[in-house]
Amino acid sequence: MVTQVNNLIKQAQAAQEKLAKEALSCIKAWQGSSETLKHLKKDYATSVSHISQITHVRDLRELPSGEALTKEGFDTFMLRVAKHTEAFNVTIAKAKAEMKAQNN
Repeated sequence: MVTQVNNLIKQAQAAQEKLAKEALSCIKAWQGSSETLKHLKKDYATSVSHISQITHVRDLRELPSGEALTKEGFDTFMLRVAKHTEAFNVTIAKAKAEMKAQNN
């Protein structure tokens, strides 16, 4: 199970770092609607928080709340991160589409 946990942590962290990098690039170049920019910034902040929490779990082998790392607690934590990752992907895709439309 330790190997599976390590793999999931690495995948989650890589996904969050990739999305945060993409979002930051969009934010810096943004000229679109303020609503999309607001969502980008919110999701970016959540992503940075998740990266910190994932690092906490990886390094300290406990949940970000300080609770023991149990299967149930880990699954709940990872599900929360996964749901955010999915929503963040949608936000970034929308932002990129708006940016592309403005450049045409």
